[in-house]
Amino acid sequence: MREEFVMKVTVIGSSQCSNTLKALEALDLAKVDYEFKDISKDLTVLKSFLQERDSLTMFDLAKQEKRIGIPFFVMEDGVKTHSLNQVLEAV
Repeated sequence: MREEFVMKVTVIGSSQCSNTLKALEALDLAKVDYEFKDISKDLTVLKSFLQERDSLTMFDLAKQEKRIGIPFFVMEDGVKTHSLNQVLEAV
């Protein structure tokens, strides 16, 4: 019997963001193993997120539209995305 690899996901977002809360709820319903990093509650997390945001072109549209760019997902294999569907399909 083959053992399946269950990918862990890091979710970077805010407990004050409705989109983040909806994503966390969807991950819970799908029983996805994730770690939530809340930029609203931890300055270290916020600083780390801002470094990612400033260096990745995937945030260009969010910055252009004056949005934060959360939730932001980092999968265990290194894939980074804003797409909850991509995360759900990968795990």
